[in-house]
Amino acid sequence: MYDLGIDRKPRHRYDSCEMERRPLDGATIPTNPPGFHWLPNYPWLPEPKSYTLQYSKDKSFKRNVTTISDLKLTVYAPHDKFSSGRWYWRYNFVFDHGTSRWSEAWSLIVPENSVELVLPPIEEVVRRVPKDHPRIFVRYENMDKFRALRQSTHKKLWDSWLSKILDEAMKREIPSEPEPYPNDDVYARMNTRPHTHDSKWSVLSPEFTHFMVNMLKVQRACRDTEALALGYLASGNPVYAEEAKKRLLNICSWDPNGTTRATYGMYAYEDEISMAILSILGRTYDWIYETLTPDERGRVREVAHIRGEEWYNLYMRMRYDVTPYRSHPTRNLAFLGETALSFLSDFEEAEKWLDYTLTIFFTIYPPWGGDEGGWSEGIHATHRYMIWAHLFFLDILKEATGIDLYKKPFFRNTGYFKLYFHPPYSKRSGPFCDG
Repeated sequence: MYDLGIDRKPRHRYDSCEMERRPLDGATIPTNPPGFHWLPNYPWLPEPKSYTLQYSKDKSFKRNVTTISDLKLTVYAPHDKFSSGRWYWRYNFVFDHGTSRWSEAWSLIVPENSVELVLPPIEEVVRRVPKDHPRIFVRYENMDKFRALRQSTHKKLWDSWLSKILDEAMKREIPSEPEPYPNDDVYARMNTRPHTHDSKWSVLSPEFTHFMVNMLKVQRACRDTEALALGYLASGNPVYAEEAKKRLLNICSWDPNGTTRATYGMYAYEDEISMAILSILGRTYDWIYETLTPDERGRVREVAHIRGEEWYNLYMRMRYDVTPYRSHPTRNLAFLGETALSFLSDFEEAEKWLDYTLTIFFTIYPPWGGDEGGWSEGIHATHRYMIWAHLFFLDILKEATGIDLYKKPFFRNTGYFKLYFHPPYSKRSGPFCDG
């Protein structure tokens, strides 16, 4: 029974497609070291308590073998560079009362010209992150230089764009907490599909309309909060900080286990609200940190802790390391990583979130597109996912730790996807998927 799931093929279901074992047998890897991914046991068989991974240049695994034990995920990112040449790797399952056989040994080739991209141990990553704020996009020691840009090379950008956004944000009312579905029916998501008439779309259902109103209201509130915090970061104007603080504390006054939680409803659309909040909690806290009182910082930390833990536990339950072909969780992972960096010195769970995020980024992320950098969800989605989420996180991570994920072929090449499908001279591209 221990051996039944070893070397199995991935299962493909509409709601949980499994990723195949990687690197593929005989693959030449572009970055050094490789990231490893394998499949767990069949879901109807006992779940291993851990996994063991081995890799070596010796196909028989008798000499110079590296063994990594007690792995809880089906992914692993080595912390040391591999020498060039052919390597072999295998894994097994560890149960309470025994172990499985070793999997079939697969090979991979490390070319001499592979790009070095090593994930340091999490303790080293944490040590690199500045203790002071800000640390998101801009480090504390570079603040004077950053603010000087507003009166020099970035003056036109400030005068013609950002200052106008800030003026508009300050005029908007601070919104109230989203109302629950009618009769507090958290399963109303099942009825959010539009009503139909004569086989044509007509009136949106009341539940879907309710959700859309809530989502757009929260997203607008989050963007205003973020913009005002950025205005303070760029200018030092306390008016912007005060307005950003009001809006941040308003969002933090909402029940994180209520209508804005990721699992409110049937978890398909509603997580948009939770993602919007998580995407701005850390950076707003970081950018206006010096203007917050200890009590205000404590309230933001409390909410960030609850919301971050909710998403981390969602990743654990859905086994994202096994079934990563999921749209919204793939976007949100960047927000979880950024939140972890923002609150790294405030609570211990942030280190756990960062460790998880980086391990996924270095091994199987993103799950689609490959080295070419394509995106299966269309032009609109690639803008929201790449620029708003993934590339922002790459910039933040590089500034805070020196880790440069732009060395991954996907991130080096993904800009061509937009260029090919939506060239500068076209009014609109041929839409597909999310458009």
